Amino acid sequence: MFAISLLCTGCGTGMTVVALMSPSISQVSPQVVTAGTPSVTVTVQGTNFQSQAALTVNGDAVPTTVVNSTTIAANISGTKLAQPAVAQLQVRNSNGGQSNQVPLTVTNALQSPSALSITTTQLPSVQVGTPYKVTLAAAGGTTPYQWSVASGSLPSGLTLSSAGVISGTPTVSGTSTFSVSVTDSTSKPQKQAVTYSIVVTPVQSTPAALSISATALPSGQVSTSYAAALNASGGTPGYTWSLASGQLPAGLALSSAGVV
Repeated sequence: MFAISLLCTGCGTGMTVVALMSPSISQVSPQVVTAGTPSVTVTVQGTNFQSQAALTVNGDAVPTTVVNSTTIAANISGTKLAQPAVAQLQVRNSNGGQSNQVPLTVTNALQSPSALSITTTQLPSVQVGTPYKVTLAAAGGTTPYQWSVASGSLPSGLTLSSAGVISGTPTVSGTSTFSVSVTDSTSKPQKQAVTYSIVVTPVQSTPAALSISATALPSGQVSTSYAAALNASGGTPGYTWSLASGQLPAGLALSSAGVV
């Protein structure tokens, strides 16, 4: 605001003309606020801010602190930030001067990622010397996931990749118990761990071919008790015997244990 005095000869007293200098906004911080924020303090920079200037939001004045003629700070309550919208900010001086309008964007609230969890509950067993490959699975959080062994060790010959793939060829039989952890990619990473066991069985040897050792049986006599044990080899004991064809002499029988 400035004043101009006008004097003339014979005009009596002079005339003073007062001109208003309107405030002007050059910068607002922040210009984007998340919907649902309880309140926010906005810093406004510009020119010609009077000591009694006030910031308005869509025409409504809010509590304002004038730092100096180029800076003010104002508090916008949560009621004006409840829903996504574009609000118009304006500085109004006590003499009625008004600044240009600057938008304040109220955006949708960010969706929190769901809880991270490991969905693979158990791991299959494997035989020594047999290739093995299992991909661990997780849900929730934000992909990509990063997997690692948290404690213990995998069976000899197996490894866990950062992508969650257990692979390799086990070299030693036994049961290995270990814990793995998974971490997601959110700005504040979530982490979960689970304990697994993998049973590695030994290589099963192929049994020898089954064969019957006895090819002839001793003679018997009528009305005389008779007993002869049949013998076999190979295969896997115990054996079960049965009559395949023909008939034994009257009065004799073959037990499942191979005794006539």
